[in-house]
Amino acid sequence: MKPNPKNRNQAYFRHHRKRVIQRKKRLSAQWGWVIKFDGAFSKGKIHCSQLLDYDF
Repeated sequence: MKPNPKNRNQAYFRHHRKRVIQRKKRLSAQWGWVIKFDGAFSKGKIHCSQLLDYDF
């Protein structure tokens, strides 16, 4: 068992996910990326090296 358990409700996780998605959407707009679904930003990280993987 964890030494300091955190009791967080669903609202906390929804808020955090929404905040992360908004930040990544802002970055993708600056780089000119077009993502079909916003939920794709909730997982993983956006790296500058990923710019090399995309065809513009």
